[in-house]
Amino acid sequence: MKKFSNVLIFVLCITLSFGLGSTRVLASSEEGLSTQEQTYLNELLEVDPNFEVAGEIVSVTKTTDALDIADTNYNVDDGMIRPFGAIGSANMSIYIVVSRVNDPGWDTFNISATATWKTVPFFRMQDGFAISWGGNFALESSYAQASYKSMGITSGKTQRITDAPNSGVGYSVEASHYYGQALDWVRINARISQTDRTGKANVSAAYCHRTASIGGIGISFSGESRTISFSVTGASDSMSNSTSFTY
Repeated sequence: MKKFSNVLIFVLCITLSFGLGSTRVLASSEEGLSTQEQTYLNELLEVDPNFEVAGEIVSVTKTTDALDIADTNYNVDDGMIRPFGAIGSANMSIYIVVSRVNDPGWDTFNISATATWKTVPFFRMQDGFAISWGGNFALESSYAQASYKSMGITSGKTQRITDAPNSGVGYSVEASHYYGQALDWVRINARISQTDRTGKANVSAAYCHRTASIGGIGISFSGESRTISFSVTGASDSMSNSTSFTY
């Protein structure tokens, strides 16, 4: 009996040591990802441990630098052109995860874009978040989620305001909870598909943070690249990210 107890304790110690020192086991959907992509995915899971992906992941990207878009995007207010500023990477990150769904006869993909605030923004009004895609893909479905600091996911804080079935989809999001807590992250999940063919498509995501403006926010998509544009009355800052996938 004493010998059995010693063996049991030894096995238990090995099991505990392995559990404490091991890393997260890759799901089958994550096989084939680069080390960098896996790092980004792990970061995203730290932001939202309940994040799930349907299908085989084909791309994971993250905005790592502030994108200076002041020379190319403008806001028109009473005839005055005012440049958008860039949200710094110290304040926000945007992750894009693209996964392929098994759908015989069709090229079907899930796009998940997540904008995460690393700081608490001073201005907390109604912001905008959108994704777009190239190719001949059509939107099958989409939804958005918003999570607030110390409150978690809260319903009723996002609203779809733009729906271009073959280009993109955009949502407004409240940057503050009912009780004043700041937005932690917002995510758009979209499912797109086209008849089975071969090619390459680009995916973009962009966030618009209103800093001193009135009224609502508009979102549009233009050109073959499906460039995302925001329309606000006043001042705002933006961040974007993009990736591509083959089909």
